[in-house]
Amino acid sequence: DNDHIAISGTSMATPHVSGVAALLLQAHPTWTPQMVKSAMLINAKDMGYLPTVQGSGRVDSFNAYNTSIFVDTPIVQFGNLRTSVVDKTIKIKNIETYPITLSLTIGDIIHIGTNQTYPLITSNLSSFTLQPDKEIPVNLHMVSPNNGGEFYGIIYINESTRRYRIPYYFTRFSTLTLRVISPVANGYLAPVLVVADESLQNVDAVGFVFGENDKYTFSVDSGNYTVYALGDFVTPGLNYVLMDKVEVPVASHVTKVLSTDNARTFTIRASSKSGEPLIMYNLNKFLLINTSYGTFP
Repeated sequence: DNDHIAISGTSMATPHVSGVAALLLQAHPTWTPQMVKSAMLINAKDMGYLPTVQGSGRVDSFNAYNTSIFVDTPIVQFGNLRTSVVDKTIKIKNIETYPITLSLTIGDIIHIGTNQTYPLITSNLSSFTLQPDKEIPVNLHMVSPNNGGEFYGIIYINESTRRYRIPYYFTRFSTLTLRVISPVANGYLAPVLVVADESLQNVDAVGFVFGENDKYTFSVDSGNYTVYALGDFVTPGLNYVLMDKVEVPVASHVTKVLSTDNARTFTIRASSKSGEPLIMYNLNKFLLINTSYGTFP
């Protein structure tokens, strides 16, 4: 209609979420901030987006007000995994005045990007009854997938006529550390560093000043990359393009050193369509990169 518009963003979400928190505290003045957070998150409505986009979902004030349980970890972050096995514990508390029976349904791990699923997460409990004002620890055991990237899933806590949601998320990124050295530089080098995957769809670039032992680390998915150092923006008369191929295994740390000792002199010539030579002027050292950020956080 002509009377309403749809607007998104944190500026829109903040007053609504703050208002819901105020209503919950008015109705339940003994609740702590963590209890309010838990009630809003585990009762949020799933909007069908990734947890990296929607978090837990859209806040539902009515369901948050009527929650029967609290969870100490309403979003489970496993972090960036370098190990193949990881365990987490969440605590579920009954805030009703009567016993409640709950069951757990743990959704498969899903790879963000390929949507491939992995049934590699389990818990020590499948169903249990909680007495009033009592809590129970639930142990989550996960075997991480062999490939790298970003992963998520949903843990469901089922109670008779309602269902609570707890998203979980983790990454299996590697690190790629670059060093640039030059025996002709006087103390510092200042190149632009570029890391590009084979498809050139994921490119990360940064300008960095290197001291004698300095290095810069990128967080990357596993795969094959081409790395570049383009410069120099500090040392007069030092112009170079250094590049090399790098293979990065899953959940690994790789270091690559680029040196001007391995560089060769090259000359750039330009001509018009008719073959006439063109005069080239070095106006400024400047680099413009059209980046497309994908797997790089």
